Formats: sequence, structure tokens, C-alpha cells
Amino acid sequence: MGRKFRPRLPAPGEVLYPLDGSPAVESVMSPSGLKLALYAWRVQQPKAVALFIHGVQTHARFEFLRHLNPGEPDLPSPAPPAAAAPAGAAAGAAAQAAPAAASGTAAAPEAAAKERRGRGKAKAVRPIGRQCLRWCIYEGSWVQQLNRWGCSVYAGDLQSFGLSEGWKGRRCSVERLDNFAMDVIAFAEFVAADISARPATGGSPAPSGDQQPPPIYLVGISMGGFSVIRALEIMGETHHWLVREAPTSEPPNQEAPAGPPRQGPPHSSTQGAPVEPPEGAPSAALSTGSPSGTLTEAPTGAPSGAPTGAPSGSSDDIRPRIVGCVALAPMLSIEKASSGAYNRTMTKVGGVLSRVAPHLGVVKVPPARLPWVDDQKNEDPLVTCPLKIPARLAAEVMAAVPRVHLNAKFIPVHIALLIIHAREDSIVEPQGSIRFMNESGAHIQKRRLDILEGERGHYLVIEPGNDEVLAAIKEWLRL
Repeated sequence: MGRKFRPRLPAPGEVLYPLDGSPAVESVMSPSGLKLALYAWRVQQPKAVALFIHGVQTHARFEFLRHLNPGEPDLPSPAPPAAAAPAGAAAGAAAQAAPAAASGTAAAPEAAAKERRGRGKAKAVRPIGRQCLRWCIYEGSWVQQLNRWGCSVYAGDLQSFGLSEGWKGRRCSVERLDNFAMDVIAFAEFVAADISARPATGGSPAPSGDQQPPPIYLVGISMGGFSVIRALEIMGETHHWLVREAPTSEPPNQEAPAGPPRQGPPHSSTQGAPVEPPEGAPSAALSTGSPSGTLTEAPTGAPSGAPTGAPSGSSDDIRPRIVGCVALAPMLSIEKASSGAYNRTMTKVGGVLSRVAPHLGVVKVPPARLPWVDDQKNEDPLVTCPLKIPARLAAEVMAAVPRVHLNAKFIPVHIALLIIHAREDSIVEPQGSIRFMNESGAHIQKRRLDILEGERGHYLVIEPGNDEVLAAIKEWLRL
């Protein structure tokens, strides 16, 4: 894997991912004051809402959209969009230029300039720069399937990854690992506000007393799996409205806590019971626009940066709530991350280095099971692929992983939890997931653990066989 500490951000007019389904790109402010990128593939009247959180080094679109395997042929390149007619073309180009440039999907400024000159006929807008056509593909992705099943999908770039700003302007770096969890909370608050704002922007009708808002599910992989679980702990400890049970909702089916593994699908061993979200009207019609969301502030006495308030004007019985969490290969164990003579040595001095040289690469990243996954990571312009994880981030991981088990008691008992992990994961071993399910999170009423057997690796959304993983999630969500 090449040494690439800084991603190559898109130039004005550059289309990095022309096959990504053209999601709406929103800007969310984190509690630490950084602008975060959030992508939205919305449907009308969603039955449920999924918020995706990526892992270390990657970004949201790379992690959760489709990747072509080496043996698969290229998909047809999208036709260059036709420019608008001369009348009003200048206004249209000006309106689209600023947000498109930030999202990496901008129209070429040269073409816009030609339109402003009004030559009397439309011009084809040709993207400039290199395009990624073998990954970040909407067609056939988890996102498209969830949209077809009536689920709106949001995916966020954590701070210092993708198009989001980073601590001290750095990539793949963070001051405190909990800041990633705070990013998740900020994303979730925006999503809840966005769902509520849909009636004002031509979306779903406003929820009435007889119609419950769609449930929100957090879905994270690897470090993102850690972050969504940690976010639930913080919200539970601070009594955040997003994780409170809706007062008008019917009580959930009471089931005994998970005991010994029950018989599951051939590819997994399972525990616990699935959760069923409130029903809604499905539709696969994507809505457009980028409505603004409202981030709330923490009350006095809450942990630093923890946003716990409710959106202004919201009513308890119609606010969307987080009802469940899916953690894919979550970073709940650090044995492999600290294994090997070099990593063991750097772990011992990591605390000192994190203070004096926080951005120095110290911990080696294990390779993916499939080499082509690392090849695509290295070629992707927005993926941050250092040879070694920076000292501050590595030290934070070493300290935070044991703490996430201790604080699991704060996750509300009614929040459903599904953990999926490959037994042969070469990057994050499944023992942490097993411990969390059997011990740390044993109080959670509805929980299930799937251990995937056979040739399965860490990148469960990208690797072959990911359709089986998605099918298990669909069954659990009852979509």
C-alpha cells in the first residue's frame, strides 16, 4: 500500500464518483467545530432510516457503496450531462457551482463559462480529472437495496476522513476518540431533524398522532462500529432524547435476554432475538434537495460536547428515535492491533508519542484479506492510507476500547443490537464482539451476534458474500 497521508480533494469541476447515485451532500457541524460531510439517499415515506458510519482510513461512499471485483467488467460510464439552454443558463450554473465543488460532483467551470457567453446552443459538460468507476457504485449496492426496501440511507464522513474537516487540519487523526462518537450524535440529530423537515420540503407527510415516525438505525463498521456503540453509551448516560422510548409507542415485545447461541443461518451462530421497526409506507422514489438540520446543545452538567437537547418545536410523540444498532466487525478488541514486536513496543511508548508527536505514524495497519481491496484503497483519492496509524489515534484506541466495555451499562435496554463479525477477521478479532454480547451488553433485551464462518474478512460490505450479510440485516430489521 502506498504512503498517502493526505487525500487529493476534488478540484472544481471534477467528478470523482460519477456512479454514486448522486446523493444530496449536507454539511453538519460537529460539537468540536468541524464541518462534516453527510450523504443522503432518501426515499419517500420511509419505513426506516439507516445512518452508516465508516471505519478507519476510508470514507462513507468508499465503505458502503458497491465495489467491482477484479473479474467483473467495468460498468458503462455515465453520459456527460447536457448543459442547460442559453436562457437562464448562467443563473443555473452559478447556483450549482458552490455546493457541487465541495461535494466533488461539480460541473466544469469551463463549460459554465461557455454557457454564460450564450453561444445559442447547449454544450456538453465534460468532467475533468480521473474518475473512480470500479467502486463507489450505487447500482447493486447496499444503499440501493435499502432504498428499494423503503429505507432512507444517510452516510457520514467522520472528522479527518473523506470530505470532512480534521483536527488541526490533519487526516486520519483525532484529539479524542470520543469525538468520533460525538460526530455520530451530530449526524443522528441532523437526520432526525431532516426527517421531521421533509414535509416542509415536499417529502413525506408530517407524522400524525396515529402515524409513528420512521425508526433510526445506526450502522457502523470497524472503527465506525465502535463509534456507534460508544455514541449509544454517551446518549444513554446523558439521557439524550434520541434514545428515549417514545411515550406514545406500544411497548416492545418482552423477550428474555440472550442466552446460549441458538440455531441460525448456515453461515453464522446467533444470539438473542430480532427487532421489528414500526411499519410505514415504502417507496423507492428518491427525493431531492438539501434541507437544513438543527444541531442541539448540551445542557449544563452534560459531558463536554454532548448534545442532548431536543429540536425546537418538536413533540415527544412524533420525533424520530434511534431504536437499534448494527455493528459490523466492530473495533471492540485490540489484541491484533497491538500484536507483533514492533506494535507492542510502540504501544508502550504510544502515550508519550501521542503528546509530543500526535501525528507521527506508529502502529502498522494489517492488510485486507483480499489484496484488491487495499489496491482500491490506495487508488481512491479520498481514502487516507498511511502506512501506520498516527500516535494520538493509536493511543486513544488503546485506552478507549477497554472503556467501551465498562460503559456498555449506559446503553438503554430497549435499544436493539446486532453484531456481525467474521471468525477469520484478520484486522479486528471477533473476541471483543463475543465478550460485548455475552458480558458487557448482557442487559440489552434484544441482541444478536452472528459469527460468520469460512472465507470472510474484515470488509464485510465490500467483499464477496456481502449480500448474505445484508440479507441478515434485512431479516433483523424486518424490512
